[in-house]
Amino acid sequence: MKGRLSQYLKSFPGRPYGEFTDIASSGDRLYYPLNDSGMHIYPNPTEGYFEIHLPESHPSGKYKVVSTTGSLINTGCFTNGRLSLFLANIPAGCYFITAFNNHESLSGKIILNRLR
Repeated sequence: MKGRLSQYLKSFPGRPYGEFTDIASSGDRLYYPLNDSGMHIYPNPTEGYFEIHLPESHPSGKYKVVSTTGSLINTGCFTNGRLSLFLANIPAGCYFITAFNNHESLSGKIILNRLR
């Protein structure tokens, strides 16, 4: 399945979901890097809870989540290259997360769905 799914996703013009170098399946959810930085965000889309795994170059630092209009939604710190968040009480939509330390920053997109 991994090969067929990867080929299907790569067929989109302009590759709106980024490069697909490490698609993995976890039950019925898929996660993959959203950019060349290696930031993994899953499940994505999500109903609110998600996890982020960062590359070894980002063992600890700070993060911020912003809306498409630039409004600050959430900030905090992460350690061990991992971050777990639950975004409650905000509307469904697209949000951006940036993880940064003293050396660099990594960014990714979060799609928030509200099924209720």
